[in-house]
Amino acid sequence: MWAQLFFYPSEAQTPNHFFIGEESFSGIDIYSTLVTKKDVLYVSTSSGVYCRKKGVFKALNNSQYQNGNSFFPLKENSKGEIFTCNLSGQIFKLNGDNIELFIEIDKSF
Repeated sequence: MWAQLFFYPSEAQTPNHFFIGEESFSGIDIYSTLVTKKDVLYVSTSSGVYCRKKGVFKALNNSQYQNGNSFFPLKENSKGEIFTCNLSGQIFKLNGDNIELFIEIDKSF
C-alpha cells in the first residue's frame, strides 16, 4: 500500500487565476480596491480612481477642488455610496463617473 502512495503518478491542479489591469496600472501605485454590492470594481491609485466596467478600466473625472491625484481607502456605506480620501484631509464621494468633494477637514486638525 505505501509503495502505491509514493509511486502513484498524480497531477496537481493548475491554479485558476488571471491578471487584470496589468497594462492600465503599469508604473502606478495601487492603494485600495473595492468590489461594490453591484459587482463593480474600483481601484484607488497614485494617479486617480479607476472603475472597471465591461472588462475595461476607466479613470473617473477628478474634482476641481482636490489636492493631488492620490486616493486611499475606498469604502462603501449601507446605502451603496462610495467614498475615498486623500492625505490633504479631503473626503470624496464617487458619483457616477465623477469624484466630488464631500467634505474638507480643517487644516488645524
